[in-house]
Amino acid sequence: MVVLTIDPDDCDAVVFDMDGVLTDTARVHAAAWKDTFDAYLRARAEAHGERFEPFDLERDYPRHVDGKARYDGVRSFLASRGIEIAAGEPSDAPDRETVCGLGNRKNERFLARLREQGAAPFADGVELVSRLRAAGIRTAVISASRNAREVLERAGIGIDDVDLFELNEPFAVQVLTWCDGVGVAPDDPRLNPYGGAIACGHPLAATGVRLLAQLARGFRDRPGSRYGLTALCIGLGMGAAILWENMHNGG
Repeated sequence: MVVLTIDPDDCDAVVFDMDGVLTDTARVHAAAWKDTFDAYLRARAEAHGERFEPFDLERDYPRHVDGKARYDGVRSFLASRGIEIAAGEPSDAPDRETVCGLGNRKNERFLARLREQGAAPFADGVELVSRLRAAGIRTAVISASRNAREVLERAGIGIDDVDLFELNEPFAVQVLTWCDGVGVAPDDPRLNPYGGAIACGHPLAATGVRLLAQLARGFRDRPGSRYGLTALCIGLGMGAAILWENMHNGG
């Protein structure tokens, strides 16, 4: 057994992954994948007069979809069954027989299960966060899931509870699309109060540092703020976001 010791004198902050570390969303994801693939494989088997072989959670899930971007997971699993379908577009409806359509169908089923079952927290993860905070060590959560907002709201934290947003936006269309997606007005004073990438630059391999530095300044200048969100694109149509809590807000 490996014992990890975190010394408050040597550690300023700890960042946790949301999925599989703080919340047991892996089970919800796995069940949604099985629902999606089983329905598709059954319909395909009936249409082609083939034997139905269901999606195996023990074999197929870790081998083909776990830890992969959604559309990549669809491609990987279908390829393992010798099935080729059109790639489609991210805007494809969930009933389209395309890679994107199946991926969107999986996301639809995931959200339905999340709303029905919730996202159970891991007791040991929650305990560790509490102990770190008691020791004066800052904590944050990160997720690459596009459903992070839904999961956070299930945990009782909504967009309206976030006091500051630091969004990387080398092109104006990115920030406008983000605002439209999360329901934040482009002129919201919480958004990039010191200017984003268009105003401050887009440093190579240092965007995350810039976002965090500006958010830290925002916490200092607004001592009553509690939560801050940093978000940036990471290429290939994907993005990442971190929710930060200001432990010195006096709340």
